[in-house]
Amino acid sequence: MERLELGPLPLAKCAELLGLAEHDPELHRLHYESRGNPMYLLALAHTTGDEDCYEAFRWERLPRQVAELLSWELTALNEVEARVAGAAAVFGDEFELPALAEMTGLDPAECCATVQALIRRDLVRAANRTPTITFRHPVIRQAVYSNLDPCERSAVHSRALALRERRRASPVERALHIERSLSEHDARDLRTLIDAAEATLRSSPSVAARWLRKALGTLPAESSAERPRALLLLTEALALLGKLPESRAVLHELLQLLPPAPPEPAPAQSASERWWNASSATTRRRQRC
Repeated sequence: MERLELGPLPLAKCAELLGLAEHDPELHRLHYESRGNPMYLLALAHTTGDEDCYEAFRWERLPRQVAELLSWELTALNEVEARVAGAAAVFGDEFELPALAEMTGLDPAECCATVQALIRRDLVRAANRTPTITFRHPVIRQAVYSNLDPCERSAVHSRALALRERRRASPVERALHIERSLSEHDARDLRTLIDAAEATLRSSPSVAARWLRKALGTLPAESSAERPRALLLLTEALALLGKLPESRAVLHELLQLLPPAPPEPAPAQSASERWWNASSATTRRRQRC
């Protein structure tokens, strides 16, 4: 059997397929992210556009033929292959054998053989001269992830979090698993969410706001000292997103928590200044547009 490698679909054909104008920035984004593959193009065009990589994909949004093609690939996997692929989808865009073996509880040799089977199916691909493995395309990863049983998905996120903690991963890498795990979170987990939100505040304020709301909704009483910090960051994130009424409401909640007469320069003034700076930045961006 001869395998033919097809080139990417031209931009004009993608525009025709999606019913978009060739100068539409959204078309250019989809063409780039899909690599000109019609199946990925249609799948990406029907995702939610959410910055949460775990939540963007929805089977029910896909065109029937695209859903059938993706489903056909996944239903062809045996139980162990599906287990390893699911762990890989939870772990991240890139993964390696030791992590998969630990997360699945498989013997390293069996895990390696299973990954090789997934490579032969072209579901995943090995990076050249590195131990890193990736899915054929992010759409494949999202499809595998969304196909997981919710309880199993949560358990795998908990195992991935434990692995990330042992490896001293960044707060951002850990936060992705904390928010997706259904396990009860302790004060350390919630501090991690706040630290991760602070790290992503400028680059992804919507992600930061999501993590902060998660932390604020579950902060135990003994973590009350973290609440003013989380509220201040949420105020900034909402202002950067242009949600100024919501931002002001959070700011007022924050001001009520602060002491009336602190001995040092008032944190209330600092909070107000940070809100003003964030809201002014949003206004300037709108004026430029």
